Amino acid sequence: MLILLKSLWAIATEKGIKQAWYELRENIMYDVVNGTDTARWLPLDDYTDNELDMTTAIRYQATHTCTIKDVLSVIPRMLRVPVADVTLLDLGSGKGKVLCEAYRHGLRDCIGIEFNSDLCAIAQSNFRAVNANVFDRVRVHQGDCILYLRDTAIADNTIVFMYNPFTGSTMTEVLAILFMRKFKGSKFIIAYVNPEQADEVEKLFTPLGSTVSSGGQITNFYH
Repeated sequence: MLILLKSLWAIATEKGIKQAWYELRENIMYDVVNGTDTARWLPLDDYTDNELDMTTAIRYQATHTCTIKDVLSVIPRMLRVPVADVTLLDLGSGKGKVLCEAYRHGLRDCIGIEFNSDLCAIAQSNFRAVNANVFDRVRVHQGDCILYLRDTAIADNTIVFMYNPFTGSTMTEVLAILFMRKFKGSKFIIAYVNPEQADEVEKLFTPLGSTVSSGGQITNFYH
């Protein structure tokens, strides 16, 4: 709890009281209610996988609960299929909060890719906390997003979810692979939260619109 209070104070100091309130409402209370560990940030310096290339990585932060719910309500309409026919692929899935909510929302498959072993272990614990580990619909793969996308087909009617997970060459290569998947006929929509590199995405994909959650997070959608 002390760590979370320090995080709130840091957010209030850096971004103001309003953003600290959103953090409390959207992330900290989510953990209090569900018995999960998603709100606590994990700076890159705290990662124990020291052999990994961190030059294009971004520290873990939780997606607001209201942002996840907005995405999950919009995507089936965009794909024009029932929720039960939708797969979620979370690139840089962190502690698995998005996967937990996708499971609760009734999606067909909820798949996360995360290169950090600490975050993968926390995600597995969070799955157990919300009973999402009972079936094989929710799973996280520890590894490189680039390698996963090269080696694994994307199921039709997939949400490719990204909360600004990486920058630079990693983002460029991920987008190139996704574009080739689209060119070869894969049917998916990208949901990009906190879209700091929207210009790069729009070089290859067509914007479908955007949403702004009640917590102020922007999500851009692309096809």
